[in-house]
Amino acid sequence: MICIFHQDKVDAGLPTAITMSGVIAVGTSHGLALVFDTNQALRLCLGSKTTGAEFGAVSALSINHDCSRLLCGFAKGQITMWDLANGKLLRTITDAHPPGTAILHVKFTDDPTLAVCNDSGGSVFELTFR
Repeated sequence: MICIFHQDKVDAGLPTAITMSGVIAVGTSHGLALVFDTNQALRLCLGSKTTGAEFGAVSALSINHDCSRLLCGFAKGQITMWDLANGKLLRTITDAHPPGTAILHVKFTDDPTLAVCNDSGGSVFELTFR
């Protein structure tokens, strides 16, 4: 996790995606996910500019029902899952759909082990977590 702070500002790029559920998560053009509390105080900066250069901008976000996990979909097709309690990267998914298609939507389901996604190629697919 690398964020560059200048006078309390994060050089994170422009906002590209947002979701809210107990916390507010904002994806950026530099591939970062910024997590704020309900008072808009920055709590986590997830990812790095290196990851952003490889994966592209954050294009979709989803927070699970108990606000413990965040899914980030990227313009170049990757998906990451983050632990919102400690900011750790739990997994990176690179092979769930055809390569080179952007993740347009990602959503946790009521089942904590299942999420659904769709990409710019028109594919809809499931992500299973065990």
